[in-house]
Amino acid sequence: MTSAVSSGIDGLIARGMAFADLRPRLAIVLVCLAALLPGFFTTPPLDRDESRYAQASRQMLETGDFVEIRYQDEARNKKPAGIYWMQTVTASLFGGAEAAPIWAYRIPSLLGAIGAALATFWVGGVLFNRRVALLGALLLGTSLLTVVEGHIAKTDAMLLFTVVLTMGVMARAYLSARRGEAKPGWGLTTLFWVSMGVGVLIKGPITPMICGLSFLALVLMDRDIKWGARLRPLTGILIMALIAAPWLLAIWIATDGAFFMEAVGNDMLGKVGSSQERHGGIPGYHLLLLSIMFFPASLFVWPALRQAWDDRRNDAVRFCIAWIIPTWLLFELTSTKLPHYVLPTYPALALLVASFVTGASAGAFPTWRKISIALFALVANLLAIASFVTPIVYGNGPVWWSLPLALLISFASFWVARAAWNAPDERTSLRGLVAGVLTMGIVFQITLPLLTDFGLSPMLAQAVERHMGPGDPATVSAGYTEPSLVFALGTDTVLIHPEAAAEHLAQTPGAVALVIGRMNERFLARAAELEMNVELREVVLGYNYSGGDRLEISVYRRTEAVGTNNEVSQ
Repeated sequence: MTSAVSSGIDGLIARGMAFADLRPRLAIVLVCLAALLPGFFTTPPLDRDESRYAQASRQMLETGDFVEIRYQDEARNKKPAGIYWMQTVTASLFGGAEAAPIWAYRIPSLLGAIGAALATFWVGGVLFNRRVALLGALLLGTSLLTVVEGHIAKTDAMLLFTVVLTMGVMARAYLSARRGEAKPGWGLTTLFWVSMGVGVLIKGPITPMICGLSFLALVLMDRDIKWGARLRPLTGILIMALIAAPWLLAIWIATDGAFFMEAVGNDMLGKVGSSQERHGGIPGYHLLLLSIMFFPASLFVWPALRQAWDDRRNDAVRFCIAWIIPTWLLFELTSTKLPHYVLPTYPALALLVASFVTGASAGAFPTWRKISIALFALVANLLAIASFVTPIVYGNGPVWWSLPLALLISFASFWVARAAWNAPDERTSLRGLVAGVLTMGIVFQITLPLLTDFGLSPMLAQAVERHMGPGDPATVSAGYTEPSLVFALGTDTVLIHPEAAAEHLAQTPGAVALVIGRMNERFLARAAELEMNVELREVVLGYNYSGGDRLEISVYRRTEAVGTNNEVSQ
C-alpha cells in the first residue's frame, strides 16, 4: 500500500517536472500559488506590523496624501512610502478605503514572493544551469519564511524581489568579467539600478546594502574591483536618484526632516545597538532557525552548505557565498533580531541546495545529511502536533479531521526522510517540497481558522456592529490598543484611558466603549461620577498573541442621556 502511494506520488512529480521543463515560469507561478494561497484570504489582520501597514495605506486613500505616512494621528516615520503606494493600488481595485479587505493589502507581498521565485530562476540560469535554476526557484517559493512573508501586508516579500533582480544583474557582470565575455547591456544595468531605486523606496538602504556587501566580499576574495565598472555606476546612481529622490525630498519638506531622524536614527540604527520591542536574540539566532524558516528546502541545506564551502573556488558558488555570508553575519551581530531579516539571502541558499541535489556529489557528507534530514522531520512533526493541539488551546477544539491531517503530515515527513536517507537526490528534494506544501496548506487553510481565540479584533468589530447605535459614532477602546482593532473598526477609533472612555459615552449618543477587564472599575467609577447609566452588552474573550495574555473585554453602551441616576445596568 505504502509502495503504491509512493509510486503514485513519484509519478505525479515526474509528470509535473516534465511540464516544468517545458513551461518553467508557469510551473513556478503555479507551485508558488499552491503554497501562498492557503489562508491568504481567510487569515484575519495580523498584529502588529501588518495592521499598521494596511491602516496607513488605507489612510493614504482616505486623505489623498501620498507623501506623509500616518497611523491615525501619529506620523509613521519608519519605512519609505513604496509599499504603501503598492497597497493603495491593490486596495483601490478591491473596494477602496471603505471596503477593501485585508487580503487586498497583501497582494503586493504575494506578487513579490512570486516575482522573487521567478527572478531566482533567472539568476540560477546565469550562475548554474536551467535544472538548478528551476529547482532553486521552487525551493525558494515554497520555503516557510517566503510563504509567511507572502501572506503579510508589509515590505519584506517585495524587498526580496528587488534584491534578487539586482543580484541577478550583478551575477552577469561578475561572471562575464571572469569569463572574458561582453559586459551586460544597457537594459540589464538599467534594471539593476531601477530595482535598487525601488528597493530604496520600499525599505530604505537594505537593497543597496546587500548588494554592496556582496560586491565588497567578491572584491576582497578576488582582489579585483574592475568588474564593478560593468554595472555603469555613474549613470546608475543617477537613475536610482531619479526614482527615489522626489519622494525623499517631498517627505523631508513635509516633515521638516523628522522622517529621516526617526527612520535612520531611531528605527534603523536603533536596531543595531539595542533590541527593539523585545525582539532580541543571541548571535547565531538566524542559524538556529534556519531548519525551521527554510523548511521544506532545509531537507538538504546543511550538506549543501558544507559542499558549497568545498566548492568556493567555483565562480557561481563563490557568488552565492558572497551573497549570503556578509549579510547573514551583519544580522547575526545586530541586536534586534527577527526571522525575516535574512530572507534576502534565501535565493542563494536555495540555489546552493538545488546545485547539491542535482550534482554528482549529492551523496557526500553523510553526517551533515542525516542531521539535516532529522531536523526536517522534527520541524514537520512539530507542525503536525501544532495543527492538532493549538485549536484545543486557542480555539474550540479540533474538528474531526484534524487528527487524520496531523497524521498525514507526520507520515509524509517520515516518507520523505526515509527516501532522503537512502537517496539524497533531486527527486527526493521534490518529495520534500510536496510534503512541505501539503503541511503549510493544512496549517494555513485549516488550522489557523480554528484558532478562534486569536481573532480578538474581528470578534470585537462584530460586537460593535451588533450594539452600535444610529449614526455610526466612533468607538472607543480602553486598554486594548492593537492595530488590528483600528483596521477592523476604522481610522476614527479612539484609543484612550477608561475615564475618557466613560466621558466619550456621555458625550456621544449611540457610541460603544470597549474596556479591558482590569480597567472596568475605573470606567464604571467615572460613569457613576457623570451620573450616567451604562449597560454591559457583551463580554468578548480572546487571546492577545502580541501581548501574550488572555483578555476579557467588556462592550458598554449608555442606556440613557446623562441624568441623576448612577446605576449601572448589567
